[in-house]
Amino acid sequence: MNEEKNYKEKLMKMYVKRELSLLKRNEKFNFACVQCGECCRNRDDILLNPFDVFRLRREKKMSLQDFVEKYCEFYTGNTSKLPLMRIQFRPVYELNGFVTGTRCPFLGQTEGLYHCRVHKAKPFVCFSYPLGRIQELGKETEYLLQNDGTCKGAVKAKDEKIMQVVEDWMGGKEKLDREERFNALYSYFLANYRKWINVDKLAENKKAFPIYKKWAAIVAELLYANYDFTSDDDGFLEQFKTNIDAIQTISEAVVKEFAKPIDLRPKP
Repeated sequence: MNEEKNYKEKLMKMYVKRELSLLKRNEKFNFACVQCGECCRNRDDILLNPFDVFRLRREKKMSLQDFVEKYCEFYTGNTSKLPLMRIQFRPVYELNGFVTGTRCPFLGQTEGLYHCRVHKAKPFVCFSYPLGRIQELGKETEYLLQNDGTCKGAVKAKDEKIMQVVEDWMGGKEKLDREERFNALYSYFLANYRKWINVDKLAENKKAFPIYKKWAAIVAELLYANYDFTSDDDGFLEQFKTNIDAIQTISEAVVKEFAKPIDLRPKP
């Protein structure tokens, strides 16, 4: 786990120093999935964004509570103070009962090859792998190739000169357009919610903490649950924007409601 974290921190430092080669939609990169399943093992960093949760819940036809209990972990971000979700990997046991590691609950196996049992609804971080997304405000989305030298698919692609086009690898133009539209909305929310309410004070002040718990529950409902699951992906995006607007309205109302006992106005 620490190696994965250190690798991601190394990637971010390289990006900041402009030491990474970034890819645009029409550019090519070396990669070939060999269905070894290694990228679906021994991880605790597969976070689910609201779009991921919508697609997975629609695919599984499950309530949010049942979905979380069976597949995920709900927790509060240390820095963001937001309700977050990540996939809860399951232990893998040897015949003697010892745990040898963990694996994604959606990882399946057929005739020695591994596959995703929710392939059509798999999370962004999974279907985009080995690509990572870089988005700076006001700039075109770019992608970076994550390769720590251990992936068998990357080794095979390099040896056999197998190339992929970014847009095709990410599911085609329509799907990638939709992903970038969602990312723009979600990035807007993440960049602005602290302008609506002083969430750090709300979470850390003893008097305000009961208010924070209610606020966080409402935010979780609006981010992950308040959707018509018969709608398509474009319908989700419309609902997601409405939900973001609702979070802003509710946050500003909380600030106004508790203005006298607790000043929850955003920091200047």
